[in-house]
Amino acid sequence: MRALLVYDASIRTAAVLGPVLQRKLDVVLFPLLEDEALRGRLISDIRESPSAVVDTLDSARLVELQVDELGACAEWSASLGASQVNGRSLKEHLLIPGFPLSAWWLGHISERNPLKTSAFLCMAQLAAVRKAIAGQNFECLIVAVGDPVMRRSLALLGQEAKLHLNVVPLNRQLSLRQRLLAIAGKAGTAGEMLRACYTWAFFVRRSLIARFVMRGSARCAGDPESSLFVSHFAAVDKSAADKGIFRNKYFLPLQELMAREGRGITWLLLYVPIYGYSFREACILARRFSAHGERLTVLEECLSVWGAFVALALWLRISVRAIWLYPRIDRKALYPDSVGPASEPIVRALWWSSHCGPTAIEGLLYLLMFRAYVKQSPSHKDLLYFFENYPLEKALLSVGRKNWPKTRFLAYQHTTIPRNLFPYFCSHRDTKLSNLPEDMPLPDHVIANGRVARSLLTASAFPGVVEAEAIRYFYIGRGWSDTSVVNSDRPTILIAGSHDRKEMLSTMRLVKARIDTLGSYDVWVKGHPGMPLGPILGEAGIHPLPENWRIRDEDISLLLPQVWAVLVPASTVAVEALAWGCEVICPVFPDVLGMNPLAGHEEYYHRVYGAQEFSNILTQIMQSRPSEARRASGKDFIRTYWNLDQKMPYWLELLFGQGGAASNRTAGQNHDETITSPGSARVDFPGLC
Repeated sequence: MRALLVYDASIRTAAVLGPVLQRKLDVVLFPLLEDEALRGRLISDIRESPSAVVDTLDSARLVELQVDELGACAEWSASLGASQVNGRSLKEHLLIPGFPLSAWWLGHISERNPLKTSAFLCMAQLAAVRKAIAGQNFECLIVAVGDPVMRRSLALLGQEAKLHLNVVPLNRQLSLRQRLLAIAGKAGTAGEMLRACYTWAFFVRRSLIARFVMRGSARCAGDPESSLFVSHFAAVDKSAADKGIFRNKYFLPLQELMAREGRGITWLLLYVPIYGYSFREACILARRFSAHGERLTVLEECLSVWGAFVALALWLRISVRAIWLYPRIDRKALYPDSVGPASEPIVRALWWSSHCGPTAIEGLLYLLMFRAYVKQSPSHKDLLYFFENYPLEKALLSVGRKNWPKTRFLAYQHTTIPRNLFPYFCSHRDTKLSNLPEDMPLPDHVIANGRVARSLLTASAFPGVVEAEAIRYFYIGRGWSDTSVVNSDRPTILIAGSHDRKEMLSTMRLVKARIDTLGSYDVWVKGHPGMPLGPILGEAGIHPLPENWRIRDEDISLLLPQVWAVLVPASTVAVEALAWGCEVICPVFPDVLGMNPLAGHEEYYHRVYGAQEFSNILTQIMQSRPSEARRASGKDFIRTYWNLDQKMPYWLELLFGQGGAASNRTAGQNHDETITSPGSARVDFPGLC
């Protein structure tokens, strides 16, 4: 009898051997993680029994194929939002009293962001297991998966396929945080609501810190003739910050352009945990900039006690409505086609977290904070923010448009668009406006930073798609003329860190499994600014570091010109590395929904599945240093991917009506039309999703 064993890191081998011995099973492994050492131990233990491991399925490839099919989740989400209950769509049922916005747009289901929820990865894994069962003759399904939601979905899948089902006990060596999250997961709606209360208290605490530190020094200050820039904080030039000068790393070339053109900037700052600043330290830094004349506000300053309790009341109302709605939703609309009814536990958990959990209260708090800022500040000529199509952007747009009707709202796509970052890929039904309060809030213009991004954003029919220069990546163009450091004589590989802990851990386990391959090379490891590297290296078993390894803290722009190859799971570094002719290796894992920005441009990188493929590709690459032909090819691609014209004619035309970028026009406009007027006409294009 053949059995499919689906497992993750929580598997306990002794528990698996019970059903294997009892039924005398031949076992096929379906790992939901990248850990060759664990797989090796599991195979060894099972082979000691009368059974044999028939095969190990290439789960990374199988899951990746299903992730590609999840592109249709945009249509699933749009259909679900439009589905009717008692003659009204779900979007209408979830309208927020007193606001021109539906809570539908504040949840995970509409956002579809795999960086914030594992639900879409779970759907892909479930669909991959379903394909594996359909394609082979299995009689038994053994489930050794820690996530209780995924475990229930796999059990339903086994019942649907009429397999003998064994859900085995797990390794329960969990941290306190993992135990608390597991308890909340089992508690369902009640657990999500408890987590929401914690999130509410967390924001209230931040508000108190921001108000105490800033002391109203610049809150809601602004010049009506200035532009309002909404920016992540605190990614700043530290040497300038020591002198009280605000140089925003994300906006710096545009900041300098505005100064040259004589237009002021008012800043609305959104804290992100980056470059080692705590929230309090970021507020202290903002106050220092304010004392030197910058017009700025930390968003949490705008959350009053009254606003916090209004958000709480609105959340309770929406939670009750969501609880009432869920059992009344048409089941045909509720489940994505690729996974079917077995996904019910995943979809149910996604619904509760979207409309009863932390995501729901967080979106409402942002809505109240943005409204407080907008009502107490003069309107601005332009409002520019980073476009990622997140709920907080929709909260900003909904209250901004209502209170500042003459302001032009500009959304700047400032980095890359990975194929699996679903918020960028929307159904035309969502981006088509009907002048109804339940419409998705959208800006006047979506600004792409190159031709590739412009094409992708146009395909989703976002409004007013235009192109402007990629201001964050001008250093690449400047670096091309600097030949002082180009690719060291000794073969060197750079391991670029991911912001996702699970992905970085899988990467280091991949390296650990073939660490002997790296013995002849220099190995540099560069962590992500938002993810500590030390604990991950320890957990992966790479401690102490081998003699040929070095931890590098320098800016990535200083490291890339010196290396031969880059191992990068999901980062803009994959594109940047091409500028210096580096070979790019992007691993694929079954437990990570990969955000490779080069996906779709296969000729420019090496995609690897598993440790053996990584070892083979790396050996091949390190036989010769990067060539001039490779470097030239990378430069040509990057010029297509990003617009690196440092004279910034597109930004000049967009913001000031000058610069001569006559060819840059909103999608669907004629060449003699301008792009500076808000509310330009829209044209629908064939979608990607």
